[in-house]
Amino acid sequence: MGTLPAIAASATLPQKGDRIHAYWERQIHATVMLLVAKGHMKVDEVRRGTEYLEPEVYKNASYYEKWAIAVANAMLEHQVLSNQELFEALGPDHEDPVQRFSPGDCVRVRHASHATRWRRPHLRTPGFIHGVCGTVDRYVGNFDNPEQLAFGGRSWSKSPLYIVRFDAGSIQDFDAGERGKDQAGVLPSLITKCMEPLAAESNERETLGPPSAAQSACSIQQDCKRARTENHPEHEGHDHVHEERHTVEQRAVDEEVACPPIARALVSALLSKGVIAAEELRVGIEKVDAGEQQRGAVGRRVVARAWTDETFKSRLLSDANSACSELGISATNPTAPTRLVVFEQKPEEHHLIVCTLCSCYPLTLLGLSPDWYKSREYRSRAVREPRSVLKEFGTDIPADMQVVVHDSTADCRFLVLPNRPKGTENWTEEKLQEIITRELGNFIAKYDLDGVDYNWEYPGYRFGQGYLSEEEVNADYKGLSKLVFSTRAMFSKHKWNSKVITMAYYPDGRQEQLLKEHRISEVVDLLHMMSYDQGGGHHSSMDYGKRSADQGKGILPPLQLTMGVPFYGRHSRTGEWTTYEDLVQKHWPLDPKVDSVAAAGQGSIGFNGVDTIREKTLYALKQGLGGVMIWEVGQDCRLVPVVLASVSEL
Repeated sequence: MGTLPAIAASATLPQKGDRIHAYWERQIHATVMLLVAKGHMKVDEVRRGTEYLEPEVYKNASYYEKWAIAVANAMLEHQVLSNQELFEALGPDHEDPVQRFSPGDCVRVRHASHATRWRRPHLRTPGFIHGVCGTVDRYVGNFDNPEQLAFGGRSWSKSPLYIVRFDAGSIQDFDAGERGKDQAGVLPSLITKCMEPLAAESNERETLGPPSAAQSACSIQQDCKRARTENHPEHEGHDHVHEERHTVEQRAVDEEVACPPIARALVSALLSKGVIAAEELRVGIEKVDAGEQQRGAVGRRVVARAWTDETFKSRLLSDANSACSELGISATNPTAPTRLVVFEQKPEEHHLIVCTLCSCYPLTLLGLSPDWYKSREYRSRAVREPRSVLKEFGTDIPADMQVVVHDSTADCRFLVLPNRPKGTENWTEEKLQEIITRELGNFIAKYDLDGVDYNWEYPGYRFGQGYLSEEEVNADYKGLSKLVFSTRAMFSKHKWNSKVITMAYYPDGRQEQLLKEHRISEVVDLLHMMSYDQGGGHHSSMDYGKRSADQGKGILPPLQLTMGVPFYGRHSRTGEWTTYEDLVQKHWPLDPKVDSVAAAGQGSIGFNGVDTIREKTLYALKQGLGGVMIWEVGQDCRLVPVVLASVSEL
C-alpha cells in the first residue's frame, strides 16, 4: 500500500455492511470536490498527503480524517490558508506568556504525540527525555514559538523557555559504558508546551525546596526512574484515541463517526476566508447526499441493460464511458477525467476489484465507497489472498476457477459485470429489475414494515450542473417510473392493500410537472415536498413552505402532498446540521416562537420552532394536503413524543 507496511494475512476484515456517512464526512468530500473544481488543488495531492502521514496516524485515523489532514497540508503548501488561520480555527492552542513553572517544580516531558492535533509537530525536545521526569532549574524568558516558525516562518505567540535538570541515571538506558558512573545530570532547555506538572502518587504532597531537594522528590516517582521512550504511558492525555481499525469501523456502523478537530477547523477556515462559500458547500453536500441515497441504483441500470442488450453489452466491455453516456450516465468521476473499464464474470474466472493505494471507486455508478473497501485490511489482503477474502464475504470460489484481481488507479476505475441469474435468460429489462422489488418485498415482510419510501429526490438533476439534457432527464424519470410501478405490482401480488409507497421531491416546479408527466402520482401514495434546506440560517421558512404547497397542489393531487418540516437545524455559515435534541440542550429554554439561535463562531442556526411546526401543520390541513412530513424524528428518539404531540393535537 504505497510506502506503508502491509497488514498481516490474519487481519480480520471490517464490518462488511454499509452505512450512511456522517455529515462531516460528506462535508469533507464536498469540500475536496469544490477545491479541485476551483483549481486550488488536485485530487492527487490528497493521495500524496495521505501516504505521507505518520504510520500511527495512518493506522488509527478515520478515512475522511486522513483526507482532512492531507487537504489542510495542501492548503498550507499552496498558501490558500496560513498556519495562523488554521491554528485559530482549531481553537486556542497558544501558550500563556506568563511563567507557568518555578525553580524546583517537578515536571514530566510530554511525548511528541501529545503536542499535536493533526500533524507531527516540530519540537526542540530531545527524544531521550520523552516521558522522563526532571526539575525546573530556572526560567530563561519568552521566545517566538519554534513550531510556528518551523511551519511558515512566522510566529504569532510566545513560548516560555526553561532549563530543566534530569538525573543522568534516568536517561542512560543504553550500553554506552557510562551507566552507573557519577554524573551531576543533564540540563536541556525546554518550552512550556513540552512539559506537564508532575502530580505526586502519594496523598502527601511534599513541598519542594531548592533544585537538589526537588530532584530527590522527583526521583521517588515510580514511573520516573527510567526513560520511557518507546510507548507513551496510558494515563497521559492526548487528542487521539488509538484503537484497532476494525473496532473503529464496527462502531461506525452503530453510531455516527465523531468529527475530528482538523476536519471542522479546515472547513471553518476555508469558509471564513471566502475560499469556498457556504451556499457552494451546501449544494456540494447535497450532491454527495444524492449519491448516498441512490447508492448502486445507477450501476444496477447499467447491469440490467447489459443483460438484456448484447449490443450494449459489447460496447460496455469495449468502451464503458461511451456506453454509459447512451443511458444519460456519466462514468467519469467528478474530480478527474477517469476511464471506466468493465470486466465480465465468466465460468472460468472471477473478478475482484480493489484499490491498494487509496480507495479509487466508480462513484458515479455506485456512490461513496463502503468502509470495508477503504480499509487497510481489505486493500492489503485482496491482492495476496483473494479467495480467503471472498469467502469471508460468503463467496466460495471453486479450485478450478481463476481469480483475477484488478487494482484501480487514479485515472482508471473498474466495474464487474456479474453473471446473469440462472433462469432469467428470456427476461426483459423490466423483469430483471423486478429482482430488486422481489428482494424489497422479502425485506418488508420480514420486518412487517408499513411500506417503502424512495428518496431519489432529484431525478434528472445534478448538483453543480443543474438539469441534464432532456434525454437524460427522461431516462432518469423512466427508470423511476418503472421502479414505483413494479413496486406497486409487487404490493398487489402480496395483497398488501394497506402498505404505502412514498417518495420525496424537490419543489422547484419542474419536478412536479415531471412527476405528473411520467404518471408517478398514479401509484405513489404520498409525495413529500422537501420544503427545507434553503441557503442561510433560515433554511425552512414558513414562506417557503407555503410557496411549495401552493405550487404543488396546482399540478399534483393535494391529498398526495405532504409539507416537509425539518427536525434539525442548519448553521448559516457552514451549512452543518445539528439535531433538535442538541438545540434543546444547548439553548434551553427554547422559545417556541423562535426559529433561529446564535451559534458561537458559526453565525446562527436556523430551524423550525414548535410554533412554526404547528403553523405549517395548520396550513397543510387548510389547503387540503395529505399532512406534514418530519425529516427525521429518528435523529432524536427521546424527543419524538414532544414533536409528535405538537402535530397530532391539531
